[in-house]
Amino acid sequence: MKIIRWYFKNNYEDYKVLYQDKTYILVQNINTKRYSFGINRDFGSFYGFPINQSCLSKNECKEKLKQFIKIDKKYNNVNCTIDTYTNMIKALEV
Repeated sequence: MKIIRWYFKNNYEDYKVLYQDKTYILVQNINTKRYSFGINRDFGSFYGFPINQSCLSKNECKEKLKQFIKIDKKYNNVNCTIDTYTNMIKALEV
């Protein structure tokens, strides 16, 4: 399992990478045990992940991913994120 150390001002946080592909990433903060997901380029950036995709419990994270799947199905998303979100849910269940 890959570990990422994110440095900021005078400290750092360690994250386990639970899922990652070319575009998306799902991580768990090692200290808080909270989950966050989003686009790779947003992880560790100045803005970070959207607040509704950050610092979630496992159940909150699964529910948010399921909501995104419903939205993508409703609007026939052509970006294939349904598979990505499904794979993230599977990674949470390990």
